[in-house]
Amino acid sequence: MIKLIALICAPLFAAVIYSLNVDALWLWLGICLWSFCLYAIDKLCAIKGWQRVSEKMLLVSGAFASWPAAYFAQQSLRHKTQKQPFKRNFYLIAVLQTCIIASLGYFLFQSQSLNIPYISKWTN
Repeated sequence: MIKLIALICAPLFAAVIYSLNVDALWLWLGICLWSFCLYAIDKLCAIKGWQRVSEKMLLVSGAFASWPAAYFAQQSLRHKTQKQPFKRNFYLIAVLQTCIIASLGYFLFQSQSLNIPYISKWTN
């Protein structure tokens, strides 16, 4: 179920961010890649026994980037999928981020249909 939600949310997040600015979309995609790389580095460090990336940093990367990117990193690398406190915090971030992006998207698209001058200039 969460995979389906992540598959739906990722393009919606991209559409909302693209509506702000094309450069914002590229920035968001770069941050998503950074988040994925952090999970990959932490997985490598776990295997090699090296100093790990902190869980706080992984959660922050998911919060600032996009939880779908962090979720796909977890699933494809099979990393941080069982640890319960981490999963609970991760899903809380996912719900909050989805609500924020949905609200932002609703506000932006509603303002364009209502033709609110300030918002319409900001999004074009």
